[in-house]
Amino acid sequence: MHQQPGEGQPASAAPTPVPPSPVPPTIAAEQAVTNALAGLAELDRVPVSEHPAVYEAVHRGLQDALADL
Repeated sequence: MHQQPGEGQPASAAPTPVPPSPVPPTIAAEQAVTNALAGLAELDRVPVSEHPAVYEAVHRGLQDALADL
């Protein structure tokens, strides 16, 4: 005996919903990344001894932008 598609299933069975696609990065997140990276432009104007602090600030800004996604 061969069943046709849908036979043996309740008539009210609804198809399984498809989960939504991942949300693309927002404009705000892109702006946060741009703002964080802007700190790198300051490297030419600060002494080399202060570069680690600039890199740390940029890194924190990028981490915050990623956490907001």
